[in-house]
Amino acid sequence: MLRLCLITITCIAMAACQSTPDVIKLRDKNTELKNQLAEAQQQIENLRSEHQIMAGDNTELKRLVVILEKDKTFRTEQATKLRGDTRQFSQSLVDQLKDFLGRADLLDYVGDALTERNKMEIASAVVVDAANPMPKNGVLSAVDGVFGQATRFSVNVLRPIDEGDYVVVWQSPFIKVNKAGLQRIKLPTSTSVEEGDVLAFHFPDSVTVKYDQGTGASLLAKKPFALGASVEFSDLEKAEEKRAYSIGGVGILR
Repeated sequence: MLRLCLITITCIAMAACQSTPDVIKLRDKNTELKNQLAEAQQQIENLRSEHQIMAGDNTELKRLVVILEKDKTFRTEQATKLRGDTRQFSQSLVDQLKDFLGRADLLDYVGDALTERNKMEIASAVVVDAANPMPKNGVLSAVDGVFGQATRFSVNVLRPIDEGDYVVVWQSPFIKVNKAGLQRIKLPTSTSVEEGDVLAFHFPDSVTVKYDQGTGASLLAKKPFALGASVEFSDLEKAEEKRAYSIGGVGILR
């Protein structure tokens, strides 16, 4: 019996000796985990603080962007208004100059003489004034013509690209002529012309400008020209009749 008690006590002592290191290890591990948890919580708190700072910065940036966009819009509107006012002022000066030159009859005229003539083409056609190319560079602003009746027409500017070959570089919309006789018809918009350019007048209904034969070099095309199209004078009609029409361009040539 005594022997059994001694054996039991010995086993308990040995078990206690073996369990103590495990408990210490567990306590150390627990302490390590607590430290890691504390570090993780601190990192989370730091990230939360950084997020709040960044959110504040983002709000400030948005505020600044709104202000900058307002400033940009204001400057753009201001610049647009200034450009518009400048163009309007410049156009007003140009219009006043053209009106003055027109009243004083100082504008340049390029075309056959504006006289009463005998014949009239009762058909739609394009009259190409090959006899009167532009003598200088300048600005075309109106058309003078002796019209037999009310009509409508458009103006084409033909630019030489080779001998006898031209390209259509500008076309006006159709312009109405309200009555017969000598009329000055303003173009809806002025256009630049260069030395050597030739004017062509498209009458879609009938050519109501009269002509004479033997004194001019106007040519006829039965179909209207397309903008940018090439025109060969050798393909045009009535060259042998040497027609002169009472119509021409008006503007300021340098």
